[in-house]
Amino acid sequence: MSAAGRCVAAVLLAAAVAAPCPDALHEEPGCTRCVAGHVGFPACRPCEPSVDCGGGGRATSATDDGSRTHCVCDCLPAFAGRSCEECAAGFVGHPNCRACDVAGDCSGHAENATSTSDQLGCDCACRNHWEGATCATCPVQYGGADCDACGEYRVNYPTCSVDECLIPTHRAVCTAANQTCIDADPSAHTWMCVCAVPYTGAAYAVAAECTFNECTEASTAAVCGDAGQACADPDPASEDTWVCQCILPQVAAPGRNAGVGVGAPTACLLDECTLPPASVLCARAGQNCADTDPAPEAQGTWVCRCRSPATGVDGAGAPAACELDECGIAVYALLCTSHGQRCADGNVSAAAAGDWACECVPPAVGAAAVSSLATCTYDECSNGTDAATCAPAHAQACVDPDATADGDWECQCVAPWQGPTAAGRAAGCILDECSVPAHYRACADAGQDCHDPDFGPGTAGGWLCQCRPPEVGAAGRAAPGTCAPPPVEGCAVVSLDTPENALVSCSGVAPSGAVCGVRLGGADCGRARCEDGAWMPAAVRCGCPFDDLPAVAPADAAVYGLGCAPGGTAAPNASCVFVQRGYECGAAACRNGAWDTSGWSRFPTCAPLPCDADAVEYPSLAGQPDGPGCRPGGRVASGAACSYAAPGHTCSTAVCREGAWQGPQVECTPAPCAYDVLALPAGAAPQGDAGCAPRGSVVHGGACRFEAAGRACTDAVCRHGVWDAAVECTARPCDPAALTVPAGVTSSCLRDASVPSGTACIFLPPRAGAACSEARCDLGVWDRMEVECAAGACPAAALPANDSRGGVYAYTGAGGCGRRTASVASGGACAVTLHGHTCAAVTCQYGEWRGLADSRPYCAPRMCAFDAVGAAALPDGAAAVGIGCSPGEEVAHTAACAFAAEGYACEPVSCVFGEWTGRGAVVCTRTPAAAAPPEDGGVNGWAVALVVVVSLCYVCAVAALAVLLRRYREQCRRGAPEGADATAFLE
Repeated sequence: MSAAGRCVAAVLLAAAVAAPCPDALHEEPGCTRCVAGHVGFPACRPCEPSVDCGGGGRATSATDDGSRTHCVCDCLPAFAGRSCEECAAGFVGHPNCRACDVAGDCSGHAENATSTSDQLGCDCACRNHWEGATCATCPVQYGGADCDACGEYRVNYPTCSVDECLIPTHRAVCTAANQTCIDADPSAHTWMCVCAVPYTGAAYAVAAECTFNECTEASTAAVCGDAGQACADPDPASEDTWVCQCILPQVAAPGRNAGVGVGAPTACLLDECTLPPASVLCARAGQNCADTDPAPEAQGTWVCRCRSPATGVDGAGAPAACELDECGIAVYALLCTSHGQRCADGNVSAAAAGDWACECVPPAVGAAAVSSLATCTYDECSNGTDAATCAPAHAQACVDPDATADGDWECQCVAPWQGPTAAGRAAGCILDECSVPAHYRACADAGQDCHDPDFGPGTAGGWLCQCRPPEVGAAGRAAPGTCAPPPVEGCAVVSLDTPENALVSCSGVAPSGAVCGVRLGGADCGRARCEDGAWMPAAVRCGCPFDDLPAVAPADAAVYGLGCAPGGTAAPNASCVFVQRGYECGAAACRNGAWDTSGWSRFPTCAPLPCDADAVEYPSLAGQPDGPGCRPGGRVASGAACSYAAPGHTCSTAVCREGAWQGPQVECTPAPCAYDVLALPAGAAPQGDAGCAPRGSVVHGGACRFEAAGRACTDAVCRHGVWDAAVECTARPCDPAALTVPAGVTSSCLRDASVPSGTACIFLPPRAGAACSEARCDLGVWDRMEVECAAGACPAAALPANDSRGGVYAYTGAGGCGRRTASVASGGACAVTLHGHTCAAVTCQYGEWRGLADSRPYCAPRMCAFDAVGAAALPDGAAAVGIGCSPGEEVAHTAACAFAAEGYACEPVSCVFGEWTGRGAVVCTRTPAAAAPPEDGGVNGWAVALVVVVSLCYVCAVAALAVLLRRYREQCRRGAPEGADATAFLE
């Protein structure tokens, strides 16, 4: 553009700017944008709340944003955004945008309520310990109207741990024992019962074992102390049991119990026999000491008394003169007397022993035997008393089969008398005179029977001849009787068939029409009537055969009664009673020769006995028994059962078996607990019994243990069908009882109390100068299981590193011998090595190193073995000179060995710290011939002497050089650089 053009344009622009805008909606100058409060150039509409702020009621006003392109709204408090298109903070529910309310949105349990970041809901700042989105949940450990206190059984707000002593079942355990329940650490399972003052005792999670030594009270101890006696409480678990006891050498008087529970001293005695010299003098003499007056104030009343069986006068203050009748010793006397002999002691001096003897007692004869039984003989039948017992008048004779034995005499029957031999008494000899052939034939020839009514001695000639039925007549004594047939009009009594030994009321011949009774054993068997010379009935049976009874069930039933056995016969009116344990049987009575069992309803079967319901013992918690006849006073049939029930328990059943109860003591065990009802913390896994699993059950008293990673959980114990407490998991503690602790070591941790994770137990040794390791609990695991105690370890750094010449010590051995930063346990030893030296070991004793001299180990320069010298190159006949320079010997440090050989010059070798100079190689060179050898081949004496002298000089020079060398080493060592190895520096 030309200059003229630019000028024209400028003029036109200035005119346009200076001109006014066509309407009020455009801002001057230039009319290029809207005025304030308007947007949308060039139309320039005004900003209005009803149009630009989401409709009416959201903003109080609207204006432009300064650039005249957008409207900005002045929103009401509930709205936010450029056009009030969202809810303000603390308001929710667009487009209405209500304020978050503590009462409505937070259950009234919040400090304040505000909207969420997305304005879709309310965030509640819960008050106290309320939880949940609406602060509606108060955790189980808290309670109170506003969740501002501890819940049931909990204390120490705000941690609110369970105080187990608030649990009624725990508190009841202690209260029942008159003790106090405490929970020292509510955060752990630590409740226990403690003894009430002044009782003491270890606390347990059951009733404590409390004791109280009444002698610890000053007033009680003074009662005994003032009397010079000691107080003792033999039963600390009870009251008023303290006693005063005599203090040795005094002892309590026999039969005295003064002071027991009444607060008074007892009566004491001083037995001088418990003290020397009485106890010594009498014991040395083999005698007993006795104090004739044991009163404490009586002195010098002791005597020496002979020990039984020795006898003698007591020695007052000296041994007694004792005599010993060895027959007074029971074992000696018993040995003699038990064999019918007597004991005799020829010398009763206590010094004479073993001279007792057994002597025969007259009328026995025999030599006495010293310290043994005598050999005595005695025919007892020579004794008039024993012989009279077996007098010939009794048809007997006395016999002594063994004259050395006592009491073995016997009576023997003399033929024709018969009977068993009787020892020490008269024999029962009998003689049936009818067994004599002459007697028997005398009766038989007369058609009669021989009968001997009395078999005893002194009745000889008493045999009879009796008429044989039906004949009747008088019997003849020792001769035939007078017999005749019975008269026809009567009945002979002997013709009536009756049991053996039965008694008939008639005798001889009963007249026709007579009635005769028959009795046996005092019982009436029946009657028989004589009709026309014959008995009606012809036989009278008195008893009943046992075999006529049928078999009784059960077969093993016992039967009682005379004749009540197979093959037997019961007497008239007698009964056979059957008995079987557990059964009710009966009896069969013999009536007129027949069995009567009418009183036995179930004959021949025994009925099982019922059981008495009252005989069953059952716990009071069980209700009334259930079953026929099971109520009190009832009778239960055999085979029936009584069942019992108790709430929450399972009871056993009592069964009646043949009159006896099976399970007469009913036991009711608590019901088990269902595992599924347990409320478990997250991650808790059950351990233990098989019942500790879903759908399982645990018996009363059983427990389920739980484990969780890094946590220790409480046990759940089943008590009468109910779990005792909820399962809680806390940081896992450690059990101090699992540690292996040396004897005598005390611990800072109680052995029966758990140790929290992160806590260490400190162990104190039983003596000073020792130390024990610690054990730290980390999440239920000890960092060490065995506590090690050392009687003071010794630091390896305390041992010197170099000797006085700069040599380096080396230490080896168990423990920390080779590590400067370690320690060596007490009793440990370290071997010491030093180049060129032999050193003794050093040992650790209770924290101090032993085996040091001037703070250094004992080390001596090592010697050299002469056998290590390389002598193979020596000429024949070479000889070694020097101390220890012989085969099998050793040469001391700095010493030397010289060698001499004819015609040779040999260099000596020196021992330096166990090593030979030149590695022990001997160098010999031939010397010029000084003179011709003698013709006889001998050694030129002066040449050898010259060699020896030269060698000795050389040895002396080497020794002097060694001394100079040591001094030079010392000087070099002092000039060696700081920290340098002195030996290496010298080399």
